[in-house]
Parts: sequence; C-alpha cells; structure tokens
Amino acid sequence: MFSLGSNECGQLGIGDDTLPDDWTFEPQKVNLTLIKQVSCGGDFSICVTDRGDVYSFGNNENGTLGLDGLDEYVSSPKKIEILKDVDFIECGGDYAICKTLNNEIYAWGSNEYHQFGFFDEVSGEEKNIVLGYVSPVKCLNWPDNIVNIKCGASHTLILTSNQEVYYSGVLTLENK
Repeated sequence: MFSLGSNECGQLGIGDDTLPDDWTFEPQKVNLTLIKQVSCGGDFSICVTDRGDVYSFGNNENGTLGLDGLDEYVSSPKKIEILKDVDFIECGGDYAICKTLNNEIYAWGSNEYHQFGFFDEVSGEEKNIVLGYVSPVKCLNWPDNIVNIKCGASHTLILTSNQEVYYSGVLTLENK
C-alpha cells in the first residue's frame, strides 16, 4: 500500500521523520499488507485487512483513531484491538463507523452532530450521544441488512439491502 499528500498529522502512515517536509507528491510505502479497504477522514486514515483487522493512523485528537489512551498523533499503523472480522469501514471528518461480518455496527470519534444516529444506547449502557468515543462502541437499534455506509463531515447515510436509505447528522453547519 502507498500513500501521498499531507502528512502533517501522520495520516500517511509512513512513520516519523520519513519526509523532509509535511507533505509529498511521490507515493510512500506504508508498512501494511493484504489491505482490502482504505478510508480517510479529515486528517486520519483507517485500513481493513483481508482478515478483517483494522489499523489506523493520523490525528487522534477526537478519538478518531479508535485507540483509547494513545497520543494525539500516530504516524505508523496501529491495530484497533477491539475490532474483529470487519467487513467494511467508512470515515467522516472526525469519526468512523464500521460493519462486521456478523452485521454489528461500531462507531468512534466525534458525534457532535449526532452522526452516529439511530440509537439511544451503545454497548448496553445509556450514553450522551452528543459526546464522542475514543474507542469503538457497539451501536444498537440500527436498521437491519446494512450493505453500505457513507460518512461526510457531519452526517451519515446508510443503505440497506432492500434499498432503504437512512440519514443522521447535519449536511452543513448552517443547518445546526
């Protein structure tokens, strides 16, 4: 896998002190193999391997990396240990949502605009859904048969197998 562009927050996943500047126009090798999917947020990146493992790197300021307790920036891929058998992942501006092969949905990062939507509970405990989460939490009460999730800066769209579309969050800051 290769990455290029801005690396100001480590979002290229190529390690510290690799570039003389904080950006590159030349593809740089990322030390990960057998990647089946990549998704990028505002200044972080997340990869899913063919075995369903998840790795993240970049800005962890709002818990966007799902790596509770780690530094503000992570410049090399780190495994999110809590996640297993991930089917796909989608990143928004400063949050991420994934679906497992068992049809479980996990979310983490900022939920300032209720982008996680559709649930009053996470992981069996009542939570203030406006707050974000620094590690993945299981989302309850989501629609069945989700086949795709797309995230924007402050909103989420969900597509089910029977072509229903669900929406949460706000499209623009002017709508809040």
